[in-house]
Amino acid sequence: MDFFHHIATGFSMAWTAQHLAVALVGCLVGWMVSVLPGLGPVAGMAMLLPMLGMWGLNASMILLASVYCGSQWGASMVRVVTSPSGTTALALTAVDGHQLSRQGRAGAALTVGAVSSGVAACLALGLMALGAPLLTDLALHIGPAEYVSLMVFSLVGAVALSPGSLIKALAMIILGLLLSQVGARHATRLFEHALGVPDAFTHIHFVVLTLGLFVLGDIITLLGQPANERSGIALTLGDMRPASTEVQQARPAVWRGTLIGSLFGLLPGAGSVLASYTAYALERRLAGQSGQFGRGDVRGVAGPAAALQAGVQSSFMPLLSLGLPLNAVMALMVGTMALKGLPPGPQVMSSHPDFFWGLIAALLIIQVLLLCVHLPLLRLWMTLLNLPYRFVFPVVTVVTCLGVYALRGSVYDLYLVAGFGVMGYVFHKLHCPLPPILLGFILGPMMESHLRNLLQPAGEWRGLVTRPVSLSLLLMTLALIVFVLLPSVRRPRELAFRET
Repeated sequence: MDFFHHIATGFSMAWTAQHLAVALVGCLVGWMVSVLPGLGPVAGMAMLLPMLGMWGLNASMILLASVYCGSQWGASMVRVVTSPSGTTALALTAVDGHQLSRQGRAGAALTVGAVSSGVAACLALGLMALGAPLLTDLALHIGPAEYVSLMVFSLVGAVALSPGSLIKALAMIILGLLLSQVGARHATRLFEHALGVPDAFTHIHFVVLTLGLFVLGDIITLLGQPANERSGIALTLGDMRPASTEVQQARPAVWRGTLIGSLFGLLPGAGSVLASYTAYALERRLAGQSGQFGRGDVRGVAGPAAALQAGVQSSFMPLLSLGLPLNAVMALMVGTMALKGLPPGPQVMSSHPDFFWGLIAALLIIQVLLLCVHLPLLRLWMTLLNLPYRFVFPVVTVVTCLGVYALRGSVYDLYLVAGFGVMGYVFHKLHCPLPPILLGFILGPMMESHLRNLLQPAGEWRGLVTRPVSLSLLLMTLALIVFVLLPSVRRPRELAFRET
C-alpha cells in the first residue's frame, strides 16, 4: 500500500499543467540540441541552468531531466540513423540502423528504435521505483566512512569507464578535484590582495565551468573542422512500419537490453556505453549465423537502443537515493539541487517524498510524451539537422555569455568561461575526456565534507578500514583497478569505447 501511495504522491506533483508543459518544452529542447551541430545533452542543460533562477526545484529538475531524455532519443533515433558517426554510446545502434536507412527502410529502423527505447525506459523506471526504497533504507545506515569509500569507488570507476586513455581520464579527475578547491580557503584572500584581482580566487561556479568546457569548447572545436564534416545527410524515411518477423525478432532483444541497461546504468562514468556494447555483442552472439548484423538486423537496433535508454533511467537511482552523480549529466542535476537549497543524499526520500516520487513519475510521463511525439516530428528534426553551423554558433555563444553574466553579474566570469572554452578545445585536441572534470568538481567538496566528519573530533581515520561496508567498497575499488589493468580486459575496453 505504501508503494502505491508513494506513486500517487509522485503523480500528484508531476501531473500539473505547469510540469506537463515544462516536460514537453524540455523534450523539444532536448531533441533540438541533439540534432543541431555542436550541441549535446550536457551543453543543452548547461545553457538552461542560468535561466532556472526563478523556477522552483521540481520544475527545474523536470526540465533538466526532460532535456536529457529528449536529447538521448533525438541523437539515437535521428543522427545515428542518418550517419554512422556519432557518440560512442550511439555508434553501435548506428551500425545496423544506417544499413537499414541505405536500403530505404530508415522509417522502420526509427520505429523499432523508438518503441524499444520507450518500452525499455518505462520498464527500467518500474524497477527503479521498486528498488529505490530498499537502497535508500540501506543508505540511511551509511556513515561518513562509507560515503568517502563510495565516492572513491565512484571516481575510480569514472576513470576506468571513461573512453580513451586511463592516464588522461585520471588527470581530468584530479584537475576537477583541484578546481573544486579554488576559493575554498580564506587564505586565498592573501593572493587576491597581492595580485590586485578581487575575483581571481573566488569559488568557480559549476555553471561557468560547464558552459566553458562543454559549450564554448565544442564551438571552437567545430569551427576548426571543415564545413562538409558539419553538414547533415539527406534521408528518405520510407515505410515507418517494420515487418511482423522483425517485430518478433526485436521483442526479446528489448527485454534483454532493458535488463542489461538497468544494471550497467548503475556504474559510474560511461555505463550506458558499456550497456549498449554488451547488448549488441549479446544479440550478435545469440543470432549466430542466422543474423544479418552489420547489414541491417533490427536486433542490432532494438537491443542497444533499449540498453541505452534503460541505462539513462537507472542512472537516476544513485542520484535520488544516495545523492551520488555517476556522470556529467547527473553532476549537473546535483549542482542544481544544491543551488535550489536541497542537499543531495539519502534524506531526500524521507524529507521530500513529493520531490523524490514526483521526479520518478515525471520521468515516466516524459517517456510517454517522447513516444507519442517523437515519430510525427522526425521530418522537422531532419530539417534542423541540415541547418548550417554558421547560423547556430553565434546564437549559442551569445546565450552562453548572457547566462554566465546573469549568474553573479561578474565580468570576471566571462573571462573565466572563455578560458575554460579554450581549455576544452585543447582537451578535445589531446583526446582527453571532459566528463571526469565535472565529476571531480562536484564530488570533491562532497567527499571532503564527509572526510572532515569522519576525522572529527579525534582524527580517527581507521573507520575507513574497520567498518565492513567501507572496507568492502575500498576492496572493490582495488579490484576494479587491477581488473581494468589486465591485458585481457584492456583490448575489449578499447573496442567498446572506439568511435565509429
